[in-house]
Amino acid sequence: MIQGTVAIVNRGWIATPTVDWLWSLDRRAYHLATPIGGEVVRGRNRGVSDVKGGWVLFVDSDCVPGADAIDRLLAADLPIVGGVILERTGELDVCVTKTFEPTVRYGLAELPSTGVLPVLALGTGCVLIRRYVLDRVPTPWFRAGQLVSDAITEDTEFCLRAAECGFPTYLDLSVRVGHVVRPLLWPHEDGEFWVQWEGNPYREAMEIAVL
Repeated sequence: MIQGTVAIVNRGWIATPTVDWLWSLDRRAYHLATPIGGEVVRGRNRGVSDVKGGWVLFVDSDCVPGADAIDRLLAADLPIVGGVILERTGELDVCVTKTFEPTVRYGLAELPSTGVLPVLALGTGCVLIRRYVLDRVPTPWFRAGQLVSDAITEDTEFCLRAAECGFPTYLDLSVRVGHVVRPLLWPHEDGEFWVQWEGNPYREAMEIAVL
């Protein structure tokens, strides 16, 4: 019997560890939705349209949940709950909004390792949303450019609209999710090299150890 849906949203490429995680799933228990195309917002909405069972777990194609991520997120028994994912910039910020105006992310060091934390919004790289939430949030569920005209921010906007419908967002601190990064190595004239992270300026060579 299908319990719920795992929807993989294409972020331009699919990481090999993500594919390996998909192959580990019990296809008898989970329906796999793979929206075609690289348009993130459209992919999320298509994933919702293809939901079977009582929930959908969005996983971005550059994120790698742990083997027990689904079980942990389901056990939290919350309307919207996601895992801890680092921003893909080489910094130790988490894809979770701590405050608005100014927008501040949680730092990894300030988060405990267990429990659940109510948050304003989180990224949808690994987030489980119950079907009853999707039945209440008006369509289209995910929309681009609503908070900032020149940015997608579809994940934050969805969380805010869901909260208005009575469904706050939570972070499960025990669910740690890998975020694949692809840095560029630049040779420097002094014989050293620099690391340029995606979405971030140049990083010094000694930080290569965190890859």
